[in-house]
Amino acid sequence: MVQRLYLSRVVRGVPACEDGLAKLNSYYADLPPTTGHFWNDISAAARAAWQRILRRPALSAMPFPLLSVEPNVLSVNDTVYVPAVYLVPPLFNYGDADSGKYGFLGFALARALVHQLGLTGLVKPPEPEASEMLSHMTTLTRCLRLNRGSERYPNQLADLMASGPVLKAFESVTRGDSETRKMFVGACLLTCSGNDPLRCDLAASQTTNFAKSFYCLNMSAMAPATRYTVW
Repeated sequence: MVQRLYLSRVVRGVPACEDGLAKLNSYYADLPPTTGHFWNDISAAARAAWQRILRRPALSAMPFPLLSVEPNVLSVNDTVYVPAVYLVPPLFNYGDADSGKYGFLGFALARALVHQLGLTGLVKPPEPEASEMLSHMTTLTRCLRLNRGSERYPNQLADLMASGPVLKAFESVTRGDSETRKMFVGACLLTCSGNDPLRCDLAASQTTNFAKSFYCLNMSAMAPATRYTVW
């Protein structure tokens, strides 16, 4: 199932653990075959994933619709649209959703998605408060710039850093609960591995500090000569 989704560019990242593919295949085992129109397939996958992740029996309980016009673009209106490519098993949902503390990388990636929502004016990047934070920002910027070969994400992901206001802006649009916020930040993580799983890698192990799991792979032609850990 995952192989078919991956080839269809519906699921465009593969976990960086030995049994990651097996876990994903098991998670998506009950989804319908990916046949028919692309948008019908992605919608069916999204609905099934949301039902399982949120543990709700009916779609009427969903906090917002599941599909946007573009598979990687969210809406600025009263509704936030989450593409099915971001609906992944709970093992990808790093961070402590109840406290809202996701770490620097999570906020940086969340900022990129918030930017796509058209909420740029509501969320401003904070000034680095210490040399350590500045070092993190510099490393993350270099990593993302070297790893985004397309013109789709580099400026958004490399230039836009954020902290607390990101979640406030997100909550004001979705009015979601902590589980929804947790899924949103998980989606931000998957954004990084969007085009090529060899360019940005994610560890599939459960951890509350997911920033430690992000790094550029030196096996990739787009990666720097040495591996950069961005936390």
